[in-house]
Amino acid sequence: TITGPTAVCDGLTITLTGSGTPAAANPWVSSNTGVATITNAGVVTGVNPGTTVITYTNNNGCSNTVTITVNAQPTITGPTAVCDGLTITLTGSGTPAAANPWTSSNTGVATVTNAGVVTGVNPGTTVITYTNNNGCSNTVTITVNAQPTITGTLTVCVGSTTTLTGSGTPAAANPWVSSNTGVATVTNAGVLTGVAAGTTTITYTNNNG
Repeated sequence: TITGPTAVCDGLTITLTGSGTPAAANPWVSSNTGVATITNAGVVTGVNPGTTVITYTNNNGCSNTVTITVNAQPTITGPTAVCDGLTITLTGSGTPAAANPWTSSNTGVATVTNAGVVTGVNPGTTVITYTNNNGCSNTVTITVNAQPTITGTLTVCVGSTTTLTGSGTPAAANPWVSSNTGVATVTNAGVLTGVAAGTTTITYTNNNG
């Protein structure tokens, strides 16, 4: 008899056990080593998705077979960076596992929901693992970037200027934006010019987005 799992993820291993005493030579054989290989100790390694027939022969020359399915590792798509306090969404291929398909290795850096929504908590890195309904999994490293700070005088007279400074490296395009250019304009260098009395929101974006 042959006991053990009948499925394995590609790149991973399972172990089969044959009853009695194994044959002295080649007790275990895979019909398709392009799908899975097997050692004389019954350790099956998934090579590529598909099926293969594993034959076990004992020292009496009697044999039995089992069909092993090799399942593909899932893929993960989506951004690999997020700002703290913001979210990104990751997508895993195939059908997610029924319980905890997504996990974060460091929830102090980022959390992830069962739907793959990652929330940045603090700057740093965390490994996100996705598991599908075959029990196969894959990982992606997510970087959480700190939100930049803005310093400078937050009032300006009409016709005058003041300069704001953003932390880190500015975005290559439009690092500074004014929500109301009828009240104040701002240059890519953070120079704010008062146009008319009122208020405007100035947004600074760094090179991490």
